[in-house]
Amino acid sequence: MSLFAKDLTDMMVACDIPLAKAELLKLKAFMHKYCSEEVPSRRILTRHMETETKEILVGIRK
Repeated sequence: MSLFAKDLTDMMVACDIPLAKAELLKLKAFMHKYCSEEVPSRRILTRHMETETKEILVGIRK
């Protein structure tokens, strides 16, 4: 996963923005225009969030 996708997921979760919003055409167009980045799909963002959650839980259990 790209660093952009990871950072985007972290920002959306921290700001309480549903990951489904990544599918909005306006958001995709804005990000492409001003950041020259393609917004990953909600599925990719969710996968990242699940990976991060597992890593946090492992750290807590240690």
